[in-house]
Amino acid sequence: MDTVEQYRVWEFTLPGTEARATFCHDGRDYRAAGFRTGENRVTVRFMPCEPGAWTYSVAGDSGSCEGSFTCTPAAAGNHGPIEAEGQRFRYADGTRYLPFGTTCYGWIHQPDALRAETLQSLASSPFNKVRMLIFPKYMAYNTTEPRMFPFERDKTGGWDVTRPRYAFWDDLDQQILALDGLGIEADLILFHPYDHWGFAALDRAESLSFLRYAVRRLSAYKNVWWSLANEYDMVSGKTEADWDAFAACVQENQCTPHLLSIHNCCQPYPNRDWMTHCSIQSNLCRQALTWGWQYRKPIIIDECGYEGNIEFTWGNLSAFEMVHRFWTTVACGGWCTHGETFYNPEEILWWGKGGRLHGESVHRIAFLRQLLESLPGIPRPLMENLSADPNGGGNMGAFGAAMMRMPNGIRTAYIAELVPMVCGHESWRLYYLGRSCPAWLDVQCPGPGRFAVQVIDIWAMTRTPAGKIDGAGRVTLPGREGQAVLLYQP
Repeated sequence: MDTVEQYRVWEFTLPGTEARATFCHDGRDYRAAGFRTGENRVTVRFMPCEPGAWTYSVAGDSGSCEGSFTCTPAAAGNHGPIEAEGQRFRYADGTRYLPFGTTCYGWIHQPDALRAETLQSLASSPFNKVRMLIFPKYMAYNTTEPRMFPFERDKTGGWDVTRPRYAFWDDLDQQILALDGLGIEADLILFHPYDHWGFAALDRAESLSFLRYAVRRLSAYKNVWWSLANEYDMVSGKTEADWDAFAACVQENQCTPHLLSIHNCCQPYPNRDWMTHCSIQSNLCRQALTWGWQYRKPIIIDECGYEGNIEFTWGNLSAFEMVHRFWTTVACGGWCTHGETFYNPEEILWWGKGGRLHGESVHRIAFLRQLLESLPGIPRPLMENLSADPNGGGNMGAFGAAMMRMPNGIRTAYIAELVPMVCGHESWRLYYLGRSCPAWLDVQCPGPGRFAVQVIDIWAMTRTPAGKIDGAGRVTLPGREGQAVLLYQP
């Protein structure tokens, strides 16, 4: 009898062009559809989510068959796919997941040596998620031809989405598996506007055909996320109705549920039931707080700008600013994604092609990840002192009335800037001061008992003990930007 590890891929291939399979375990049925892997060859993939005995039946255009296999328990380190629970993420086995992502759009389309260097860089980085494209990208610093395309061309020179280029998809399979071996989630971007070859111009029927193939083929990999688009509002000719239809297609064709979202240029996509989390482009990282209120889903600012030195404003952040935006987003209840755009004569920029990381933010992002992983639970934003008059005059009534006269969008943005950046858990509390430079901070313990205090420098990556407090107290600070205060029970 065949065996497969829990959350790993079980597959079989048979003659034909179409196939549908039903998998049964413990009285529950799961369905998967096949995809072509060669001439007159169709493959069905499935990811069993429970250990034990499984049976299956397959019906295809070449006939039908039945069989069985055994799913063995997940090995150490195999936690399954990521799920959204409320405004948090977790693995399928319940293990917490804290996303620390990076952007490397076109790395799979590069030569082998550069791709190997990219994987080596990721292996020594703090990143456990990478935003990446299926279709190649064409824009500044991304003007080279890809190694191959996902589909064959038709007689007119257009793309025949019914004829996959199997070598491309075989290779993509291997790169997703390589990321999984490093413990990295593949956040797969399905459409984008930066096109030179005609993929952005696929009509709805062609787009749905592409989606059915991609999703049926890739959804058995546990480390796959779906991003319907990078900058959906820049993809000409596609409407909200199209994006909603694409989301439905993804849900209908995946053999197991995966995280699903859509990324914006100017305006975050309206809230939808199919969105498991929000993927947002914005440099307003404190707005993670209000987006959390609005969407009631995990918030990832997947594009906050890039550490680098190119001419575009979005691509020349200082390292400190990148680190500051990470800390701001986390303190406001969201997560942030890294990117890097340092110019070199070969025009191999990490954000576009991968290769080596050159910036100074990476190690400091690793410091933040290590800090959060050393603490229990998942941080949530805390609303401290919102009822206080910011001018210290005790005239909250007048202040509240003034806020209520603001237009809704401006008011929520104002509140996000006004509220202290505080996050925490039942047993700890983290204050982030950002670019403020106070000489002290008045703090409150998250619960009864005595709490140790640390003053954290986000740039120097130091955690300096500052005594212990019970209830509330004042913490002396060095009076420079990039400081945080942690209260915790050792």
